[in-house]
Amino acid sequence: MDRYSRYLTIIAFCGSILILSIFKLSNQDTYLHLKAGEYIVHSWNIPRTDFFSYTAFGKDWVYHEWLFAALTYSIYSFSSLEFLSIATALLIFTTFILLFKLTLRSGTNPSLAAAIVMAAFLGTRFFFSLRPHQVSYLFIVLFLFILTEYSERRNKGIWLLPFLMVPWANIHAGCIYGLALIGLYITGDTIDRMVRDKGFRWSELLDAQRVLILVLVVSVLASLINPYTYRALTYPWEIMQLNTSQFTISVVEWRPTTLANYPYFFLLSSVLVLIMAINYRDIRAREVLIVLVFGFWGAKVERAVGEFLLVTAPISGRYGQILIDRQIKPLIARFTTGFPMHAKLKKSAWIYNLAFSAGIVYLAIVSIERHGGHQLGVGINEEMVPVQAARFLKEAGISGNMYNSYDYGGYLIWFCYPERLVFVDGRHDVHADYLKDAAYLSYEDLSQQFNINYLVLRNARVPGEIPPNDKWGLVYWGDAGRVYLRRNAGNLGLLNRYEYRLIQPDQEGFGYLNPYIKDSASREELIRELNMSIAFDQNNLNAHVALAYVYKNSGNQYSDAAIREYEKAIEIRPDEAFLHNSLGVMYKKIGKMTDAKKEWEKTIEVDSGYLPAYHNLSEYYSAIGNLNTANRYEDKYKQLKSKKEKERH
Repeated sequence: MDRYSRYLTIIAFCGSILILSIFKLSNQDTYLHLKAGEYIVHSWNIPRTDFFSYTAFGKDWVYHEWLFAALTYSIYSFSSLEFLSIATALLIFTTFILLFKLTLRSGTNPSLAAAIVMAAFLGTRFFFSLRPHQVSYLFIVLFLFILTEYSERRNKGIWLLPFLMVPWANIHAGCIYGLALIGLYITGDTIDRMVRDKGFRWSELLDAQRVLILVLVVSVLASLINPYTYRALTYPWEIMQLNTSQFTISVVEWRPTTLANYPYFFLLSSVLVLIMAINYRDIRAREVLIVLVFGFWGAKVERAVGEFLLVTAPISGRYGQILIDRQIKPLIARFTTGFPMHAKLKKSAWIYNLAFSAGIVYLAIVSIERHGGHQLGVGINEEMVPVQAARFLKEAGISGNMYNSYDYGGYLIWFCYPERLVFVDGRHDVHADYLKDAAYLSYEDLSQQFNINYLVLRNARVPGEIPPNDKWGLVYWGDAGRVYLRRNAGNLGLLNRYEYRLIQPDQEGFGYLNPYIKDSASREELIRELNMSIAFDQNNLNAHVALAYVYKNSGNQYSDAAIREYEKAIEIRPDEAFLHNSLGVMYKKIGKMTDAKKEWEKTIEVDSGYLPAYHNLSEYYSAIGNLNTANRYEDKYKQLKSKKEKERH
């Protein structure tokens, strides 16, 4: 049983890692790299200046990720975006399974190793995407594995590092982490020898580290085998020099890591430092240096938190196991010896393994994202990527200079280049001037400076991102993105055909529609606009919900139409509690109480904290005379309401 339960723990851990690694592609840089890879593969030329944007056209571009782009596009050209999602999952899975094996080799038991690596996985998951740094994660773990093997066995596999450095230096500037790890191993092992051998000689120390020093020198030379030589290594520092206040606002992953924006990093690092301090007699200098150097960099920029969690997982495993063996187990034995179940539990580790496996699976289930940046599935994440907005530009024939939100540039390059050039995208160094200065300008200032004809904006309710209606007309809106056209004589025909004059997607809720609903002529125009949006994109969730709202508030004769729209919205977003509750309300309105009860129960199943559903179910059971059940739902409603009010205060 113990052996099989250990297998179950490993299966639960591996399965959870794999499932949580499968997500739809949402990061805009993914699509930028695909288009750059297409250019490289077809032209056999590596770009050195920008040609994707008109605001930075011809500016110096250090594209140190060129090999990643070429490989990614080559895979895509023989498969699909769906396969790229699967390939990304396999890359992440391989990285963390190798990290798990490395943690095991540090002397950690399987359950503790699985817990530590799962913690590192969840902490790093925020940064997962199909981008070059994802490959850097794998290379970091490979370097750690080879360095640890050499430190323990002095095998010749250490000479793989310079050969691995060549592709890494052409995939991502994160190759400096590999050089840093070699240097930290040399320095740390040297310090340990100096401490152990009081009568050391420098010649002996250098001789002991001769191989690693030579590997480091050769690896540095290997890292220069790239189109940009040393600039591929200095690129991170060039980015940091651009680290103005506006830059860190625009590029969140390069902001300093604070307790407010990433408490997970400080929690795990504090626990690691604590258990190392408790077992200070077993400290290795290289481990202290790794924690200090990578911890400093992780605190310096949020982007580096992932690397910190990777390199410290084996260290956490080793010291965690020492803590268990020397402090925790003796303490447990001291207080449980003599109890009847003590001897039996001591011999039955399978009970613990089964409980741990169940915990891992539960953690994976609650971590699955059905919406957001790591939405479970394959292909494009259309909730975050402006797929339909880009299609509208092409089908409507809109032309001229475009302004686009920063986080939409990559996909617009992928879909629109070379017909259209973007205003800005995710290349920090190329667009540093905009990120630093132009972001403060109004749309009118930008329009005058760059002769902008249309805007492609993310869905946001930030006042500064809402263009004035007298200057810009809304011609497309969807779940991911809006398009505004400049009001001028040249755009008059397009505005007459496509403009939404009543719909205001930046408004909070649908209350602003009420005056239009009361007037029959305005209501018909409102319905026409919403149906026009749905005709272009059948999966426009917000349009279906808005249309349902209009029908719901237009009289009983529209009740069936409102129900149809809510049902269509639920097909698009089946796990949205608000939609199920609203559909239940509509069923109640037309007298279908059984159907209403089912929808309210479904609401609670989707979101156990959705208050209106409890109140509705309480009223339903009161109406049919089942007072016990009605009171139970009403009590639950009051408890949740009180809890939410306390949390709000």
